[in-house]
Amino acid sequence: MKLSPEDYFKKYSKYAVINQIISGVPASITLAQSALESGWAGSGLTQNANNFFGIKNSSAWKGEIYLTDTQEFID
Repeated sequence: MKLSPEDYFKKYSKYAVINQIISGVPASITLAQSALESGWAGSGLTQNANNFFGIKNSSAWKGEIYLTDTQEFID
């Protein structure tokens, strides 16, 4: 379910702040990029695999996987 910007920030800002403390990446950047890439938490990838960034893995990955079609933009 796609969230309103206000609801998105209320729900996920605490995680972005924790990530900022750990990684140094500003919470505002994490929130903005994750909102864009996840369709405000409404994408199938976010709903079904808790993936907000479309992160892909290599053949070395041994954990669980989620397969789906994606839309890629080049140039």
